[in-house]
Amino acid sequence: MLDFIEHLFYNHDMNLDDIIKQLNKMSDDFHKIQGMLICYSQLKKDNIQTYKDEETGIIKFKERYPSLKKFEKSSENVVEEKKEVAPKEKEQQTMKIKGITIFKNKNCKTWYTRYRKDGKQYYISGKTQNEVAEKLRDKLNIIKKEKQVGITLNQWYLKWLDLYKIGKVKDATLVDYKSIIKHIPNEIIEKEIKNIKIDEFINLLNNIKAERQKQKVYELLKAIFDKAEVHKIIKDNIIKMIEKPKHKKEKGIALSQEEQKTFLNLCEKSKYKNIYKFILYQGLRVSEALAITKNDINLKTKELTINKSFLQTNKISDCKNEQSNRTMPLFEPTIQLLNKIQINDNDRIFKYTYKTLQKDIKNIINNSTLPNITIHDLRHSFITNCQNENIPEHIIQSWVGHEIGSKVTKSVYTHITKDANLFNINKLNQSKFYSNSTRQ
Repeated sequence: MLDFIEHLFYNHDMNLDDIIKQLNKMSDDFHKIQGMLICYSQLKKDNIQTYKDEETGIIKFKERYPSLKKFEKSSENVVEEKKEVAPKEKEQQTMKIKGITIFKNKNCKTWYTRYRKDGKQYYISGKTQNEVAEKLRDKLNIIKKEKQVGITLNQWYLKWLDLYKIGKVKDATLVDYKSIIKHIPNEIIEKEIKNIKIDEFINLLNNIKAERQKQKVYELLKAIFDKAEVHKIIKDNIIKMIEKPKHKKEKGIALSQEEQKTFLNLCEKSKYKNIYKFILYQGLRVSEALAITKNDINLKTKELTINKSFLQTNKISDCKNEQSNRTMPLFEPTIQLLNKIQINDNDRIFKYTYKTLQKDIKNIINNSTLPNITIHDLRHSFITNCQNENIPEHIIQSWVGHEIGSKVTKSVYTHITKDANLFNINKLNQSKFYSNSTRQ
């Protein structure tokens, strides 16, 4: 019947009385006709109302609708009209999908909502509330299926990197993570994280011989599993049940004065001799020396600026930490060395890699009486040289990029060389106490 009214309204030039006559022919149901007229009033934007006759108590229509008089009913039999909620009003009512509310944009006619996945917030929008609701249901179903299927250790490791590390830690740290994760075999890394057994990790750690590497693998797994527990991907954090591997930090080797001379003579035959001398004279980290450019050197003020590192991935990155960014003096042997080197603008002075240098220095040491040193031990030797010359510790720390007051300079880098040991033995032997003792 509503279709009929729309047809009459849009296709015929009929007034309300004519429409009512047509309705009378179609139905004897007062309430049905009344409902249709209400619909018509919404189309016509007319105000059709019933009213109660105070004298008779009968519900009547206004006199301009005489065709409806035969449908007058007593007020006892007429059900009071219920205010219908317009479709637009219904759509604006609050809707929630699994506790997530769908909102209407105040400045436009679109709708939106937000949901969270793996700690990140995502946004959904649509022209209608129902459209947004449907999109939200689809997303929530996908999340539910992912949880049911289960996430592998490798998948969560990549997600963990994205959520907590990429853009928040230095590139060098990310390189370390990628190197450490390679120690975990495929049968574990591709297994659902919730199904990994504690025995598998214990055996994994036991099979790693290097203590420091074993500790790094444990620390990485603990960080990954701690966040998996927070995200409720796992119920039991098995890493908490494994004792952290112990690692005793070994001191490097500092060459004596005589050994340093021997090394410098031996490396003269190497094409990498200049960077070996540069590190020994200035006490730089290998990554810092490899990143030095012409702009970092000021021969007029005799200063060297360290503000970047060259990673093992052959990329330039920031320094190791805040203290590593520094300006230090250029010492005389270094100035003489630089005057002999051809330096190009905006390019690294030493275009080598860490692996190449380490391999070369092993070849130099193998055919000598020198101890089995690494290239980093040249830095150890520089710091020990400073200590032997009684240079104040805070000055040494500022030169080598250690935090002022740090115990690292003394505990790790300072070494008692044979020369210093012999000097102090002779010094004690010549003391008054020892001299008097030998006379007795």
